[in-house]
Formats: sequence, structure tokens, C-alpha cells
Amino acid sequence: MDAAAHGQATGAGLRRGSATSTGARKAKPLEKKYVCDHPGCGKAFDRPFNLRQHIRTHNGERPFPCDKCDKAFSRAHDLKRHMMAIHDNNKPFRCLRCGHRFCRHDALQRH
Repeated sequence: MDAAAHGQATGAGLRRGSATSTGARKAKPLEKKYVCDHPGCGKAFDRPFNLRQHIRTHNGERPFPCDKCDKAFSRAHDLKRHMMAIHDNNKPFRCLRCGHRFCRHDALQRH
């Protein structure tokens, strides 16, 4: 069976603005003008929202607690991913080759 049928779809992993199979041009990179002022960091971001999320890595803030266990997360997306993977037992992504199921598309692609 070909690689595409075993979780490696064409175009997988492309980010917004990257080249596509149709040969589309790359989007102009955004200016990263929001810089982390934590000593020794200096990481820069194109949006203030991303900088605010990043700052949580330095101050340990985890404002998104799981209501089913004692874990907490710095991003809502990470809590949602945790819920799907650990508590919901929802595995909608199935390998067409072997039938193994995954809760996340990226896990299927790595498989």
C-alpha cells in the first residue's frame, strides 16, 4: 500500500503561507515586533496574543485546569487536546492500512 494510505497524506505538515502542491507562492512573513523581555529569552512574535501565551512558559501560569484530573495547561488548546487524548477516548483518525486509531491527526501522520 502507498504511503498516503498509511497516514502520510500529500501536503501534510504545510503551514499557512508555505508552498503547496499547486505551486502557490509563499505569503510574506509577518514582522515579529512583540519581543519577550524575560532575561535571556528575547523570543519574538508577530501577534501580542502569542507573546502573552509564551510569557506563561516563564511565569508558570496555567489558567486552564482539567476538571477530571489534577493537570492544568497554559493554553486552552492543550487542555482540549488532553481531554480528547486522555478522558474522552475519542479516536476519530484511523490508519487505512492497519486500522489503528488515534485521537489526533498528527499522531496518525507520525504512525
